[in-house]
Amino acid sequence: SIEKGLEYMNKACEANSGVACYKLSVMYEKGQDAKKFKDKIIHSLEKACTLDYAEGCNSLGYRYGNAQGVRKSFKKAFEYYEKSAALGNATALLNLSILYGEGNGVTRSLTKASEFAEQSCLAGNAQGCYRIGLDYQKGGGGVLQSYAKAAEFYDKSCAKDDAKGCVNLAILYEQGKGVEQSLKRANELYAQACTDGDGLACNNLGLMYKEGRGIAKSPKIARAYFDKACTLKVGIGCSNLGRLYETGNGAVLLYPRAKALYEQACEMNVAAGCFNLGNLYLTAHGVAKSYKEAFKYLDRGCLLGDASACYSVAIMYSNGNGVRKSLFKTKEMFGRACDLGEEKGCERYAKMTNK
Repeated sequence: SIEKGLEYMNKACEANSGVACYKLSVMYEKGQDAKKFKDKIIHSLEKACTLDYAEGCNSLGYRYGNAQGVRKSFKKAFEYYEKSAALGNATALLNLSILYGEGNGVTRSLTKASEFAEQSCLAGNAQGCYRIGLDYQKGGGGVLQSYAKAAEFYDKSCAKDDAKGCVNLAILYEQGKGVEQSLKRANELYAQACTDGDGLACNNLGLMYKEGRGIAKSPKIARAYFDKACTLKVGIGCSNLGRLYETGNGAVLLYPRAKALYEQACEMNVAAGCFNLGNLYLTAHGVAKSYKEAFKYLDRGCLLGDASACYSVAIMYSNGNGVRKSLFKTKEMFGRACDLGEEKGCERYAKMTNK
């Protein structure tokens, strides 16, 4: 029975078994009224940590960092993580990396953050591998930028079944950064991560099928992957799925479905979703043509960083469609489109500047 289990663990903890003290805290935590036993949970973890049981120290650190049963204190969280890490706990090493990266409970140090992430990885923590992989991919923090090193650590992360590591490794293979380009390998990794529930992987694999990159082109299969990505709350997947319904490519031409998907994506702050929704109102695809509604969504898409949306907004300011005509705003939006990589925006901005 639960009562006998608690009695046994309590006696073992009193006999100075660190693992028993930790397990006792877990049993209290899983009980029907964990709040009632919060003091006993903390006491058991404190004793486990005093007895040098690493997971007890790490759990205490987590509780202080997240105000679970104790008053929030990043300083105390750091102290307990530090002891746990010294005892060889890989998760504690990762938690130290996070605290150093954010400057919580300790002076911020990106160098230390990277060092502890790498130590966590080498101690067997998949998220530590992913985190140091990110550091190497981006550079400018605690390590020098290196796609090759990023690929190395993403590979370790992926090998430990961390879907995010598999996705980032797939992107490197797709782009040929740090590794020899292999669309076949990229697709294998996307498929693995998608199966593990990573929505971005599902979306990216959908794009590969849609475009026939490294795999037989199939808009129908692409639709299935976009649908899974959207179900997993990845907004760009919803937008891409909507595009198939709007064009009838791999799906039945269905404007209302496209509109609903674009709305979902735009609500999730996906720039392409807002742009596509705005275009529906410009082209009157399944909705009454409305410059006002078109401008609302295109402007939002522009603010979210979509170059084409900014270019469209510039044209609307130029023509006074859905918004008061303004040469100043026209030039500003052409400039923003240019900054985001829209060549036509650069050309129009240059023409207005040279007048």
